[in-house]
Amino acid sequence: MYIEYADVDNEITNLGTLVPGGKVALDWVNNKIASAELEINAKLSSRYTTPVTPVPDILKSCSLNLTCYYVLRQNYTQEDGNVSDWVNEYRKTADELINLLLDGTIDIAATSTTTNTDEFQSSTIIVARTFTNSTYDAEGNQLTTGTLDDL
Repeated sequence: MYIEYADVDNEITNLGTLVPGGKVALDWVNNKIASAELEINAKLSSRYTTPVTPVPDILKSCSLNLTCYYVLRQNYTQEDGNVSDWVNEYRKTADELINLLLDGTIDIAATSTTTNTDEFQSSTIIVARTFTNSTYDAEGNQLTTGTLDDL
């Protein structure tokens, strides 16, 4: 899993009071975490191999925001606009992060705290840039061509 029960408990004050009667808090929250992870993996699978391991901070943040949204939306109604705006902000933040990952604005490997980015697999093609340096005479004839690999 991208996050754990303790992460959600640290984010939501009095988490235990939000658990429906007859449910075990750990199981109920883990179900919400699993739902968030499934959604994230489904969305990111067009660009990345999922589930992503090791888990970069950006995915932990997405998972935490979605999980909090799932936990809180069951406990608040649309009758109180401030509460629903607060709950919906978790969803909005997660969606924005996922969209940034999908459109390539940010990359999972670039958000990782690990130094070995070879552990991440992307379904996008990476093409090396090639630069050349040519010299021409006065008539426009090419005299020499070289690469800028050493620069």
